[in-house]
Amino acid sequence: MLPCSSIYEISNNITYNENNSDFGYTSIGTYSDGTILIQILFINNNNYNFRLIHPNGAITFINNVIIPCDSCPNIIVDDNQYPCYSCTIAVYLLNPNYILIAYQQNQNTGYMGMIMNWAGIVTANNLVLGGVTDIIKVIRNDNGGKFLVVRYNYMMLSQLSSTEYYFNNDGQINGMINGNLVFNDVDGTGVIEINNQIDLFSLGDSWAIVLMSMDSSVFFSIVQAESNQVLSVFKTLKLTSVAAYQDTVCIADEKINNQYYCLFRNFDNKLKLINIASLIPNSIDLFPFIDYYNKIYLMPKVGFLVEIGADLQSNNIQSNLQTKYFILNYEIDYSDVINGAFGEFITENYYANDTIYLFDRTFILPNNTFIQMIKNDDSLTFVARDLSPIVPKNNPYNNTHIGQVYPSQNDPIPIGVNNLKISFVHFIDPTYAVNVSIYQQLDDENLLRQRFLCTIPNCVISDDFYSLTINILNVTFNIPNASYYVEIDDNFVKYKYEYGDLVIPGIKPGNWIIKTTADYIGKDNTKTITGRLRLNQEGTNEFNNLKDINKQNEFFTNMSISLSESIPVDQSRIRKTKNIFEFDRISNSELLLVMFRIDPSNKNDFNKKNSKDVFDDLNSLVKADKDITTFLDTNDYTKNIDKDYGFQKTTDLWEEIKIDFENFVKNISTLIIIIVCIILIIIIYFIGRCRHKEGDNRIVFKVALIIVDAAIDITFVIVVKDDLHKLFIPSIVFLTVPFILNTLFTFYIFFYETSKHPKMKKWFNDNVKLIAIIAVFSLEDVKLLHIFDSKFGKFNFCSIKFSKLSVDIITWGGFLIIFLEDLPQLIIQILYAMNFTTSYKIIAFFAFITNIVVLLVSVVEYSYHISDIIKKRFGNKEDKSGNEVELDVI
Repeated sequence: MLPCSSIYEISNNITYNENNSDFGYTSIGTYSDGTILIQILFINNNNYNFRLIHPNGAITFINNVIIPCDSCPNIIVDDNQYPCYSCTIAVYLLNPNYILIAYQQNQNTGYMGMIMNWAGIVTANNLVLGGVTDIIKVIRNDNGGKFLVVRYNYMMLSQLSSTEYYFNNDGQINGMINGNLVFNDVDGTGVIEINNQIDLFSLGDSWAIVLMSMDSSVFFSIVQAESNQVLSVFKTLKLTSVAAYQDTVCIADEKINNQYYCLFRNFDNKLKLINIASLIPNSIDLFPFIDYYNKIYLMPKVGFLVEIGADLQSNNIQSNLQTKYFILNYEIDYSDVINGAFGEFITENYYANDTIYLFDRTFILPNNTFIQMIKNDDSLTFVARDLSPIVPKNNPYNNTHIGQVYPSQNDPIPIGVNNLKISFVHFIDPTYAVNVSIYQQLDDENLLRQRFLCTIPNCVISDDFYSLTINILNVTFNIPNASYYVEIDDNFVKYKYEYGDLVIPGIKPGNWIIKTTADYIGKDNTKTITGRLRLNQEGTNEFNNLKDINKQNEFFTNMSISLSESIPVDQSRIRKTKNIFEFDRISNSELLLVMFRIDPSNKNDFNKKNSKDVFDDLNSLVKADKDITTFLDTNDYTKNIDKDYGFQKTTDLWEEIKIDFENFVKNISTLIIIIVCIILIIIIYFIGRCRHKEGDNRIVFKVALIIVDAAIDITFVIVVKDDLHKLFIPSIVFLTVPFILNTLFTFYIFFYETSKHPKMKKWFNDNVKLIAIIAVFSLEDVKLLHIFDSKFGKFNFCSIKFSKLSVDIITWGGFLIIFLEDLPQLIIQILYAMNFTTSYKIIAFFAFITNIVVLLVSVVEYSYHISDIIKKRFGNKEDKSGNEVELDVI
């Protein structure tokens, strides 16, 4: 079809130029493929000119079409010559791509017809359409291939003559069926004498005739071709509720057989809709609040378009600046005053000052595009507007005023969406203070997520007055793969323009279902988070009135359950840990603080969100504005939570450690690995002791402690790097600098020993793989090299004696590491425990413990060494064998 604008603005128009600016124009109609046919009338030109505007924007010019009529001189008016048309003509379009021109050569001849294709070539001529005294009506079939001509003659008031013409793909007539249509015996009425007001309509494979009798009665008749190839009246109905009318349009329901709709504009300028179901008419009076209508149009497959002649402010004076239209959908029950919605739009009145050739300039395309023709000097512009979004329809929300909603029922949304949108088929303004409620459907329960009044800033109308944005908490839709519904009370918005007592209905429970997607990307789901709530003065007083400890415990239990339901999560995930009283300076009283822990989810929980996200959800619910009602506000155990205080993260370090340790011991696989390692270390110790009691078998525990300490220190920096902040760089420094020093010490010792002592070199070559493995771990702490001179289990690789220089490097290098690694790491652990911002992680606690143990062991060990050095110095003892290497091979 023609390029269409959005519903809210006019754009994508088509403009073309004529060679002469002195022309008039009128619309003929629209073909079933959306092609528009218009007629151009030039001054000083007796010929006929047509333009075809195709759906792709291409334009076909058909100029100087000659009609075989008698000629007459041009008429001169104000020095301008206007063509004199001596014959009466009428132009009709025929689907799929032909033009029928009916003409009367002069007052003494009957009506003739010619068929022309889109190339301007006449394919059929000299068709006899009617006699001299006939008034003819022509209607095309929407599916193409035939048209109907009905003739009225005032000499034969009791019948109409008719002919159904068939034409082939070449536009040539290849058959016709005639019939005299007699209308009698309708509801006891005898033969009907027909007035000259006759309207024809194509209703699928049948034809419909709406006619008025001499006594102003109105009839609806269906005409069909019988098996004997004769046109006859199938059924005639008297429309008793319709009197004399100005115009009418009729349409057939494509989904229901024998279902027809006719819209009448009466002479009193009121609209009447006739619903003919199973050939039984039913009448509905429309829009009593409108005083004047300009015209009614047919909208294919939809219903009707009504042009309103009313001022946009007072509704009773025709506007010269803008024109209003209503859209009626025949699928809607307009007897339901509340839910019988009409589409509404306004256009500029481009023709207010146009007085020459004032013909119809509008089109309605099969795709519900509304077209207006606008003349500007020598050009014509076709302004397009898509009416589809404002066609009222029956919808799942049981509210025909609504065009569409976001989110729709077939469009799952991610969690965290914080607004809803409703577009209407008509203008709205303002909103009214009625409730909007959102519930979550969980098992057999409907849990209130939030409720508020539909006023600013909760409900905001768009600038074009067609849509409403409803702002909600981002915690409302917070559960993946969950189902919710929206309930809105009646009269939540008003019509922008006053239409009597019309009320816009709301949305009833269960009609607007919203589903969330199953997608959820949560970070660490192993952490437990603790937080605290504060009760206001009323809640604190209520708790203080519970003197029985059992009732107090029951209160906290019910409070935990209510908090779980408010999110919602499984009740086992939120537990109260302790409660204290805190003095509040503002209220000058003690208020009750209650601490809760939020545990991570497990595979059986319906809400898989991690503890942090659950914490954030609960905090958002608690701190919701006071004009928003949530589940917490309606529950007896949570309604007195202090909203201003919120749900604050606790800084209780020992509680954090306790919770983290509880979670840690729940990890069975990790516990098994630790227990197995401990048992293995003990077994290795006893193996060494059994083989050689005199050896330093405790070296097994020292090595294990050094390796564990190194692993935990590195893991700590990796895991909590985002929470270390200013401690991150010192942590890296006090890991890497000792590592570099230990590396230098280790390589120097092996280089020195193997280069100075041949036996050491041979020992090194014999045990190179094992030595390499142990040397790697010694890069964390050079003291680990003592495993080689420990004589552990009398193993060959543990039975050397380092030179005095190497022993001194190991001893004093290890002493230096105390101040470059062990002590700084302990200080970092203490500072982190005092200043962590998210949650205290269990790895930090383990790092703290191992650092203390390592530091204590080092202090004890070096206290002994320093004491021994002092004794030797004051005792004048010297070790003269330090440069020898003894190698005991077992």
